[in-house]
Amino acid sequence: MWNWFSRTKQVPPKTEAETVIPLHSWDIGDHNQVYSQVLTFQFDAVLDQQVLEDAFQRLLQTGGWRKLGARLRKNDSGQLEYHIPSGFSEERPGVLFTSTKHDTKLQNHPVFRHLPQGTRKPSILPESTMDLLPFVTYPGSPRTIDDWLGADIPQLAIHTVTFENATLLTMTYPCTLTDATGTAAILQAWAATMRGKTAEVVPEFAGFREDPLERVGETGNPDQFVLFKDILSTWGTVVFVVRDLWDQFWYPDYEKRLLCVPGEFLTQMRTDLMQELGDDLPDGKDPFISEGDVLVAWWTRMAAEAHGTAPDRLLALLNIMGVRSLYLPARDGIYIGNAGLPCYTLLPAGEACTMKLSALAWRLRQCLTVQREREQIEAHASLMKRDGHFPLIGDPTMELFTFSNWHKGKFFNIDFSAARMERDGDLSPACSPTCIVQNVHVRGDKPLRFTGAVIVGKDPLGNWWVDTCMRKQAMQMLQRQLDVNIEDDPA
Repeated sequence: MWNWFSRTKQVPPKTEAETVIPLHSWDIGDHNQVYSQVLTFQFDAVLDQQVLEDAFQRLLQTGGWRKLGARLRKNDSGQLEYHIPSGFSEERPGVLFTSTKHDTKLQNHPVFRHLPQGTRKPSILPESTMDLLPFVTYPGSPRTIDDWLGADIPQLAIHTVTFENATLLTMTYPCTLTDATGTAAILQAWAATMRGKTAEVVPEFAGFREDPLERVGETGNPDQFVLFKDILSTWGTVVFVVRDLWDQFWYPDYEKRLLCVPGEFLTQMRTDLMQELGDDLPDGKDPFISEGDVLVAWWTRMAAEAHGTAPDRLLALLNIMGVRSLYLPARDGIYIGNAGLPCYTLLPAGEACTMKLSALAWRLRQCLTVQREREQIEAHASLMKRDGHFPLIGDPTMELFTFSNWHKGKFFNIDFSAARMERDGDLSPACSPTCIVQNVHVRGDKPLRFTGAVIVGKDPLGNWWVDTCMRKQAMQMLQRQLDVNIEDDPA
């Protein structure tokens, strides 16, 4: 197994054999350069490391998938670009594989025995997800985009921690590479390659050279954007940033923990809210709200109360919505890149905390429906083309909550059974993750400070997992709210 940690940190000069491709327009945003993604998947089986690595190497030899092995560089103008070697070798691999082995069961390990497990009631788990980072990544592995820019290494670092009865698999990569949907596609393609189904199942790698989102926004009119009047001016943005820094001065400690929501609880809550909507909406209106709408509305109310947000302060709820289905037909392959656009819901905190929860979920659904219209996407994206970044929307004194819903990626459905080593009594046909922990590294090794949630998805037992980040004091208040308000299962 090749080990990049013994290499000299010296970037080799560009050669004619390398394929050089500029990063696509939606990948180069400042926010993508600030964060690196660290995803840890727990498999309750021992996975064969050689099978995992061999399959990924074969995937890199399949059409445009070799782009995953690109080196990240800056050209003379300071623009990010990919340098793809003509071939991969032990000296210049297409993926970094490392592993650690423990001769014990997972539940006997002093750290990993605390990995999240489902709970009977909604609950915030006591351990910080960030505490796992030193144990699920290899010492000296890349952390921020500067590590990738400063070394001859591919974009994906994969580390496995193997026990007698389980495997933890962690993927680390810069957020310039792709979003959650693209990550799920990489995992699905990897799993298909393990099963020997490369030609049949692995989709084409869309966007190898061409930027499929480059022209999004060219036909848009900024004035037609539904929230155009709510865009912060330059001065308003400065005020917002200063206030945010002031808040961080007074509240420097943030926590990142997992919220477990049992499936029965969420199903019953959604059923009740849709019934309530059916009674309140005019005849002919479809009272549809998704599980994600319900989770975000429920989380928002608890978070606003936990933060003690003033009733007249504006809440800006920022959801990341995907645009692949509108601009990237599935028949053209899978786009590995960033294809998310901010969707805003604006309302006073007092209204969010006092209106019916069904009404708040409905408001979220309606804002998504409107802002996901092609005309609105074009108008919103035209602002990015004009200014070089997506605008900040709300007012200078707002409280900003950010959300991302990964459920459509179906991370818990990924099947790595082709890499499972045989064990007596292990008769389950699939080998899917039973736990997923999402973490990030921040450029400059700065602490992670934001208020928001990532809906990771629904596990095989029906539990929904919501990665939650907020001030430490607010997290403690959120725990008290759950302890007091959730007395019995709704069923």
